[in-house]
Amino acid sequence: MRYTQEEQDSDEERVNNAFEVLDAFRKQFGDIVKFDALTITDVGNVVLNPFKGPVAAKDIYSRDELLAALEVIADSPGADIEEAIVIAVNDYRETHQKKERE
Repeated sequence: MRYTQEEQDSDEERVNNAFEVLDAFRKQFGDIVKFDALTITDVGNVVLNPFKGPVAAKDIYSRDELLAALEVIADSPGADIEEAIVIAVNDYRETHQKKERE
């Protein structure tokens, strides 16, 4: 199941709210704290190059799979993003298939 439009809309709204809070934080503490933000929207918009041609990650993976990829990418600075998404999704699927069998 892919990342649905309803899930994308909901997450986009939450991301926009998060950025509003982040901007307020930056205004107050920007002189002493620096960081970058990575969102599920960023991960979903990554273009992958499977055998059938380029496609956005959000068009082939579920929201939960993209969240797993977001965690892996956040913990792996400098990683190849496309590769990190594929590995994270494979790990996510393997883990959840094991849980379903138990």
